[in-house]
Amino acid sequence: MARNWNDELTKMIDAMPPIKLAAMGSFPDGDLWAMKGVGEITNNELSAFARTFTEMLERNMPALQGDEVIFNGERYGVTWAEVTYPELGQHSGRMVGKGGNGGFFAMKMRLAVIVALFEGDIDSDKRLQTQKAVEVIAEYMQSVGY
Repeated sequence: MARNWNDELTKMIDAMPPIKLAAMGSFPDGDLWAMKGVGEITNNELSAFARTFTEMLERNMPALQGDEVIFNGERYGVTWAEVTYPELGQHSGRMVGKGGNGGFFAMKMRLAVIVALFEGDIDSDKRLQTQKAVEVIAEYMQSVGY
């Protein structure tokens, strides 16, 4: 039975109060499939984010200091990234960034990206809670071919 991605994002946000907005879409083009929470991650923002991951993969290195992404109209500086995540297969990755009064955690699988914006310090339990919530959905998506 196929899952409803909007429902999955709603469950994630309900279970993890620090998460204020989440979105998922296709990779490499970044077409938006689902979004839930307060605010909006536009199709253009998700597409630009997917290109950032593509550039990381082409460089075969994490984001460079100074790389920025935009979500919900707000700039986030990338603070940490890795381009491979063995549990999710080759050419996958994770990224963390900060901006405003919070940050984001994102994962890229073979055919999809997930982004969650959270309120709070990126070195806090709030980021770790967000990361764990995103990883649960990402692991499921990978298990069914994404």
